[in-house]
Amino acid sequence: MKKNNKYFYNVEKINHKKKNITSLTKEDDNIVHEPKQILEEVEGFFKETYQTKNVCPESANLRHFFDGLNTLKQEKADTNEGLLTLVDCTNLLKQFKNNETPGFDGFTIEFYQFFWNAIGQIMVDSFNRPFENGDMSISQNMVLYR
Repeated sequence: MKKNNKYFYNVEKINHKKKNITSLTKEDDNIVHEPKQILEEVEGFFKETYQTKNVCPESANLRHFFDGLNTLKQEKADTNEGLLTLVDCTNLLKQFKNNETPGFDGFTIEFYQFFWNAIGQIMVDSFNRPFENGDMSISQNMVLYR
């Protein structure tokens, strides 16, 4: 078995330096060089960034932001003729080409066809919910505004 020579040792040493953070500039423009301090700063940053914040969903800012987003617009409501049926959706599912994804979830038509007996009625109910209640889920709303 051959030992690593000096060349490969130096290459690995350089690569090791590239993989490590040797200094970090804080928000107050102070530079930290000690590994322990660097780790503490990084930890503090991510704790602050991803900390769970208690937000009241009824606050004025959020109500203003979400006003009208979950409401079925009248022009969209007028295009609906009534509730969908399981038969309607089953027939529609048969019209799709294989190896396509009809939505943003990434599931192919073959997935829906295979599991349709188990999930069909659940899907139809979720399609009918906006018509029955006059509001849409966030994910249904996202499809309209893409």
